[in-house]
Amino acid sequence: MTRDELLAIMQRHGACEEATWYVRGHSSDDAAEIGTSCERVNWLIWLLARERRLDRFVAVCARRAAKHAPGSSHARSAAEAADNTTAYAAAYAAYAAYAAADAAYAAYAAADGYKAEHAAQLKGLHRIWRDWCAGAPAETALPLPGKERG
Repeated sequence: MTRDELLAIMQRHGACEEATWYVRGHSSDDAAEIGTSCERVNWLIWLLARERRLDRFVAVCARRAAKHAPGSSHARSAAEAADNTTAYAAAYAAYAAYAAADAAYAAYAAADGYKAEHAAQLKGLHRIWRDWCAGAPAETALPLPGKERG
């Protein structure tokens, strides 16, 4: 996907001016590179939710929250978010699951471990972004929980 194609999709969904300026001003014309170099995770989640690409991302975040803080309020928040992935709630669910997974891990891990977990979540989000930019079907964006992709 090119920068112009990405901008057209952003315009169709009513992206904020700041995100639009970021994409227009990026040195690359490759949408995959533009997205994976973006530090604003909320922008990626916002657009991917509108493109219905986040169901598995939410499930992965919920699984990580449950792994690192079983029974905690963070894990429950992530599980509730994973159950709320309707068309209208996808972005909220993704934000909530991402935040809950981060909070759960932060509460139970050392700083270096937290950074590694956050990097793994961001890597998963970037994989979804690259697959979307390449035109891959949504179901290939992330493996189902328990079925990791190489």
